[in-house]
Amino acid sequence: MQKVGSELESKSVGNEFYYKGKFWNAKDYFRMKENERLQKIKEFEKQRIKDIEKFTENYERLQKEKEYEEFKKRFS
Repeated sequence: MQKVGSELESKSVGNEFYYKGKFWNAKDYFRMKENERLQKIKEFEKQRIKDIEKFTENYERLQKEKEYEEFKKRFS
């Protein structure tokens, strides 16, 4: 028995696929799925770049604080 409604993500009907409320021929369906996959990869890469930039900023800030503390100890 097929699931219906929101539980139905995709199913094959002959040479067509039912996905997101409409029928797609195989070529368009797989192209769309590949585009979705590539979009997720791009979003992941953007988030990764943001995380690296944030880490770098925090690391530089901590290094400056450490250098300042050493400077204070040396000249106190």
